[in-house]
Amino acid sequence: MADKVDILALLPDEMRSFVTGLGWEPYRANQVFKRLHGKMASSVDEMVELSADMRTVLKEKAFIGYPQIAERTSAQEENTVKFLLRLFDGNEVEAVLMQYGNRDSLCISSQVGCKLACSFCATGGMGFVRDLTASEILGQVYVAVKTLGHRISNILYMGMGEPLDNYDAVLRSIKLLTAPEGYGLSQRQITISTCGVVPGIERLAKESVQVRLAVSLHAGTNMVRSTIMPVNRMYPIGAVMQACRQYQLKTGRRITFEYTVIPGVNDGPDQVRALAEVLRGLKYHINVIPYNPPGGEKPKIREAVSFAQALGNAGIDHTLRRSRGTGIGGGCGQLAAGKASRIKRQGSGQKEDKK
Repeated sequence: MADKVDILALLPDEMRSFVTGLGWEPYRANQVFKRLHGKMASSVDEMVELSADMRTVLKEKAFIGYPQIAERTSAQEENTVKFLLRLFDGNEVEAVLMQYGNRDSLCISSQVGCKLACSFCATGGMGFVRDLTASEILGQVYVAVKTLGHRISNILYMGMGEPLDNYDAVLRSIKLLTAPEGYGLSQRQITISTCGVVPGIERLAKESVQVRLAVSLHAGTNMVRSTIMPVNRMYPIGAVMQACRQYQLKTGRRITFEYTVIPGVNDGPDQVRALAEVLRGLKYHINVIPYNPPGGEKPKIREAVSFAQALGNAGIDHTLRRSRGTGIGGGCGQLAAGKASRIKRQGSGQKEDKK
């Protein structure tokens, strides 16, 4: 495929240049783009607007970089589905769908593995393999939509990998997802989560996008954060918070901070006091997340409840998040695609499909 163009990753103006380069009329670009991003075509043969000869040419010159579903696992009592997705080179990533009544949220991956090696995250234990392309990122959304048979309303860049470490592909995928000619998702229905990659936060602040920003904080002091998040040695809390303040000054948007409560590590009163200090003056909200240990252990909910209560007593704005998908290895910090590192499933998971 090295000599072919990945047309799923082309923005509307790039698609126009590509199509006219084939000697076609410019309006054909809109037809192809709509078929790819509106109808979510995974094959050139689905582009019925084009003649048979044109489809033959397109197959010779282009490909569609879709991931393929290798396995789908459900936790029906939690309305959660995990997709194991196989890429063109055999690598695998995971995406998790969470259904809330009439609203769906899909947590998607941006890398195979991750460089940042957070101690509480199974993905970090895999090491880093490679970045995903823009088409592999948004292809996770389209595969899930086609499988479910209905539109997904919220996209979370919170799966495998650090989104801001794959900045260009992530931003391109967002522009494609929100293009009015295609899927047309509102930018406000997209959340980018980062471990605190300061240059990425600074760069995102300069973009004309309205996405939500979530920062994985997980500690109020550098000593504790460096222990569980090696990235803190490069971008300590002070630098992260400064970047967040600048981001907020430029965008005016509230920032969400993610806080996984690891018993005996980051749930002490010193962390509550430190958080109150570093968050002062910001428009923020903290998501308190129970720790999901690897290997099938139950989430540490009791400790998360206690920590949330301590935050409330200190006047810190927060929400205690319910753990979902833990029985199928789809909870926060559990994604680890591939048989060697995949989280052991518990009895609550129902395997639906394997190819």
